Amino acid sequence: MSSTKSKKDELTDQTMMATVIDLVAKAAGDKPARIGPETMLFSSLETFDSFAMLELVLRLESTFALSIPDEDLDRDIFRSPQTIVTYLCWRLRIAPPEKPV
Repeated sequence: MSSTKSKKDELTDQTMMATVIDLVAKAAGDKPARIGPETMLFSSLETFDSFAMLELVLRLESTFALSIPDEDLDRDIFRSPQTIVTYLCWRLRIAPPEKPV
């Protein structure tokens, strides 16, 4: 799949990941530079708790113009920025970005 990705798709993936990382940082009261795609939100960020998750969900819904149902509020989905982006791609019906090597 990586060989067939266009520059536009790659830019979209990078933009989505950067947006999610920025939203996680705002919700956790942290700096985006300390958060990477694989950062474990509930164990790596001291300030990421249930209140931060609720704020993140509200920010994601507003930013991506979607509603996240209660049944999707799962630690597996919100484990890291990468899992959030994969979920958002599925909800928005776009191809998820490739997992970093």
